[in-house]
Amino acid sequence: MGLPVNPPDMKPAAVFCDETNGMTTTIVRKTVPGGASFIELGLFGSTGSAPTAKFLYVCFNALSDSEEVAMLANPSSRFCIPVGEVQKFLFEASDPCLRYAMATDAATESVGSKVVQRVGSLV
Repeated sequence: MGLPVNPPDMKPAAVFCDETNGMTTTIVRKTVPGGASFIELGLFGSTGSAPTAKFLYVCFNALSDSEEVAMLANPSSRFCIPVGEVQKFLFEASDPCLRYAMATDAATESVGSKVVQRVGSLV
């Protein structure tokens, strides 16, 4: 018997999960050492209440903090995720995601909100 062979779409992945609470228009920056081949993001309210924000804005692989600010401020260079939805972003092995930044459209968060993040890379 030989070793099992996995097709390319079934390779094992290392997955890291994180949660960020109380998101506002203040930018939250995350780095991904080694790079990620996929990232899933979603903005959700706490139990029984909806977040004040209606959208989560995200940008990927900015070269600097100032570029992240510009990308998140420009609708054509950011991704917009509605509250309650999860979006999955895929990255090529030759250009993995090394950093991403997030903010919402609400300047203040009067009720609980949580950004759920799943970051993974093929091993």
